[in-house]
Amino acid sequence: MIADATHGEPLGLVELHLTTGDPALASLGYWLRAEARGRGFATFAVRSVAGWALDQLGVQRLQLTTAPDNIASQRVAERAGFTREGLLRGWMPNAERAPRQRDVLPPRG
Repeated sequence: MIADATHGEPLGLVELHLTTGDPALASLGYWLRAEARGRGFATFAVRSVAGWALDQLGVQRLQLTTAPDNIASQRVAERAGFTREGLLRGWMPNAERAPRQRDVLPPRG
């Protein structure tokens, strides 16, 4: 959970997903309440969890994806140390336009 350290108020979530059968590969996801955006909470949380995964868990490749039009999320990922590798076409299910898969953009790796 991402929380305001002063008040303990829940602001969002960051999740680490280890790959079944390959603990050296993991993915990271996050979301933040609208009123908490733009204050550095997501960047701090993503950077912290990524560092923990790489330094303490033995993860060797940590990936993160965003929607191609989600510039704010891409900036969070880049500020946290991720770099873009390319566009993954048809990578993620899209409930809004089912059954069509949607493209995602991994920040530079």
